[in-house]
Amino acid sequence: MFFRKAAPQTEGRRHAHHIIKTGPGGDWNCVPDVTLDVQSENPLNYSNAGAEILAQHMQRAELVDIHREFLGVKRCPTRKEGNTATRLDRWYVPVDGAHEDTLWSVQVRDDLVWSERPTDHSLVLLTLEKGEGARGHHRRTVRENLIFKLEVQDMIRDKVEEAASQRKKDEARARATRAALIVINKVIATRGTNDKVSRNRTELMRTLKHLEHPELELQGRSPTTVDK
Repeated sequence: MFFRKAAPQTEGRRHAHHIIKTGPGGDWNCVPDVTLDVQSENPLNYSNAGAEILAQHMQRAELVDIHREFLGVKRCPTRKEGNTATRLDRWYVPVDGAHEDTLWSVQVRDDLVWSERPTDHSLVLLTLEKGEGARGHHRRTVRENLIFKLEVQDMIRDKVEEAASQRKKDEARARATRAALIVINKVIATRGTNDKVSRNRTELMRTLKHLEHPELELQGRSPTTVDK
């Protein structure tokens, strides 16, 4: 059920003539291939519920398990429990034409801690960089070793939690805005419209698009141009 509900989030949102895709990552509670991603006395007996549904959704969304592409037939577990080691934690990334010049790299790390509670999962770090772009002094660079500073890790974690909290608030506002739009549309259908009603409807639609497409602000695009 979770994978079916998550499918619309991974398959992309349409903006003008482009598809904005999400590269999801996390603990999927299943593995793509028990012969490669499970290390135990009998990997074939591993309960792998949901793997087939997940694979279908990722294939439809043109998202690939990028770490497996790099590993080939090598093993690289991200979770160890008793005598069983599994690669449950993975990133799925877009491989369509819009991302053909993106350089991806994956690291499994145990020296970076992002949870206040103990965990038996390793951190899977995905790094991406544009293969083409400005060079020399025109290119903005970041010292990669900054990520190893504890104060930087704390800052990033705080920002992630802040963004997640804001997203929940935005989702609540979006639900309220949709409900208000339904009421206005019913009023227009039964009583007709006027300048005030029309302005209110336009403002609500603009607000809703802003709330539903926060990624457009990061890309410098106006939410008002999103196709519905």
